[in-house]
Amino acid sequence: MPELKKCNSCGKTYPHTQSFCIEDGAPLAFIDTLVGFLLDGRYRLDSLIGAGGMGEVYQATHIHLDTEVAIKLLKPEFGSDQTALKRFRLEAKAAGRIQHPNAVRVTDFGVSPEGMAYLVMERIHGQSLSALIRQTGQLAPARAVNIAIQICRAVEAAHNSGVIHRDLKPDNILIETGPASERVKVLDFGIAKLKEGKTGGLLTQEGMIIGTPQYMSPEQCQCRPLDPRSDLYSIGILLYEMLTGKVPLDGESTLQVVYSQRYEKPRPINQLSPHVPPELAETVMRALEKEPEQRQSSVSEFREELERAFAATAGDSVASTMHDETLPDLSRHSAKTELLTTAGNAASGSPSASLPESFASSAPTTPPNESASPAAPANNQSPLLYLALALVVFVLLALVFYFVR
Repeated sequence: MPELKKCNSCGKTYPHTQSFCIEDGAPLAFIDTLVGFLLDGRYRLDSLIGAGGMGEVYQATHIHLDTEVAIKLLKPEFGSDQTALKRFRLEAKAAGRIQHPNAVRVTDFGVSPEGMAYLVMERIHGQSLSALIRQTGQLAPARAVNIAIQICRAVEAAHNSGVIHRDLKPDNILIETGPASERVKVLDFGIAKLKEGKTGGLLTQEGMIIGTPQYMSPEQCQCRPLDPRSDLYSIGILLYEMLTGKVPLDGESTLQVVYSQRYEKPRPINQLSPHVPPELAETVMRALEKEPEQRQSSVSEFREELERAFAATAGDSVASTMHDETLPDLSRHSAKTELLTTAGNAASGSPSASLPESFASSAPTTPPNESASPAAPANNQSPLLYLALALVVFVLLALVFYFVR
């Protein structure tokens, strides 16, 4: 937390090196919390909502616009670290380039008079993907694919803007849950790579690994030059974890994880989650190939393959965007609907229609050139039958009476 001092008489804040207020000469006291602090004259910090290695995130209010925002503050120990400041500016610049509904929107960046570097973002009300995986273990395939597709769209927008994220992991994915849908937000471009000048060289020492090893591509673990297919590998890891509840490669130490990413193959998804459709599992495993040339050519191609897999499995997983426990069991209704649809197609002479063998003997058929129409109720035919019988009886009685005479 930044070390600041405050004048209890006028409320003005000063750096911790100041001892007396320049307005009224009153002694200054250390501020033991930033909640309630007015940052740069316009952002009131309301509550601490998160913290990371380099910064803290506050919920805040823009007092002039009366709007809710999230503000990331660089920790004071990094205030004099030029590399940390450059990365912080890079995060603002990279996120500011990307205009997409699935990417967090950055609205402001600055350094306050007290020397606090800050980044202003839209406030997202939701939970992280890591929290969701901890709660559910494994996600239904359709729901996992839906989340992955939205991640892909945000990353595609980043790649189209010349930005490689380099740190895609569950903690950097937020999920807003609505009445019937989930919206994904990708955030934290703090170690992103911009395709311009010597940006990467300014922020990365030679041989230095930056990122989270469990979610890094083999080429990133080797400090090789990166292209968008490195982010594709990371998205593949995210989807693997959503489907199985586990990261594909892990270890007891960072070096062990790095070694595994470079040389070991992950277990096939269907060994851990047999319910995952084979075509979906194959798509994910292809994204996890060690050599970039063996993966999909881009995140866009990967997303298109996922969309096809999603369409193929949507009927099996109704809970594509909602919590599993909030949904009724619709599998029996889906089976009945499919059966009725198939029977209807068979009745109309559709060449692709077929019925299960158990229903073939009792299923009514209609000639191909005739339209099916509902059969008339039996009660409508009964009066005609009775009239015909009465007529026959009357004729027989008349004949008997004639011959008897």
